[in-house]
Amino acid sequence: MKAVIHTLLATLMVCAPGLAAAHHSPFIYFDASRTVEAEGVVTAVNWRNPHATFELTADGVSWEVEANAISILRRMDLDADSVRVGDVVTVAGWPPKDGSTRIFLTNMLIEGRSEIILWPGAPPHWSADETAGSSAVWLASEADFADEDAPDDIFHVWSTSLADVPDALIFDGAVFPLTEAAQAARAGYDMYGNPIIGTCIAKGMPTIMEQPYPMEFEQGDGVIYLRMEEGDIVREIHMGAELANVEPSLLGTSVGRWDDDTLVVETTGSTWPYTDMTGVPNSEDSVFVERFTPSNDGRRLDYEMTVTNPEIFTEPVTLDKHWLWIPDATVEPYECLVEADD
Repeated sequence: MKAVIHTLLATLMVCAPGLAAAHHSPFIYFDASRTVEAEGVVTAVNWRNPHATFELTADGVSWEVEANAISILRRMDLDADSVRVGDVVTVAGWPPKDGSTRIFLTNMLIEGRSEIILWPGAPPHWSADETAGSSAVWLASEADFADEDAPDDIFHVWSTSLADVPDALIFDGAVFPLTEAAQAARAGYDMYGNPIIGTCIAKGMPTIMEQPYPMEFEQGDGVIYLRMEEGDIVREIHMGAELANVEPSLLGTSVGRWDDDTLVVETTGSTWPYTDMTGVPNSEDSVFVERFTPSNDGRRLDYEMTVTNPEIFTEPVTLDKHWLWIPDATVEPYECLVEADD
């Protein structure tokens, strides 16, 4: 184990300053099929969105490792007191795909305290004894709340289940029919050096619809508000309207209508430059048609997005995911902070 620790420490020293460059989907950047370990003393805890980071010191060397967003960890019953400065820890997590030196934490063993699970669904790494970090909320299913009375419309909070990650994170692993120009743009995209990733810069359409945190529909006067936790973003869906002279924006302009119980939303004019976080481009000419369909029992919200832009895609692209109704779920303030507090 010492050989693993010292090898990891040696490589981590090279790239520790770049640790902030990660997105809420670690599978793009990290190899979840492999696990590496390291140990040290916690010398700093940065408990904040977009990701928690911990500074460890071992053999006189300080370095950082990264964990999930606070929006995920708080729903695992973890808080800033779960890891403390001065703790002697061993960490386990995923190495990066790019050959650099980052590590994404799944488990942490604290000397004299419980093992902490930091990735929903991760099994205990060192023992089957009592652990901290509950996966119940993030691995929820419709059946878990079969005895509860669900609302009969979409105007409430909807939550993501990570029991099926490819379904939850709709752009991860998607195969896009790209034009030659879009292929060239994607090939020239620096996925690891992009300053937007891992920052508090608000994302736009369509990328924001992959955010895995709770969201809520609210009925307004002629408008439906879709409040999302990531970035405290609010989309405005203008019902039955034809808006003129609307300026392009990160979220674009959304016009909605009802098709029976399905909310159909058409969005145009998004200035957000990406479709996904791997560099598939987006432009103001993209047209997004979304369909939000609640199940008959109100426990599930199915979602379909069709993207049309002949300059980027050789044919329309359709993606889908779903959310669940989870009792007492709330949309919390995002409180993003890239730099640690003094």
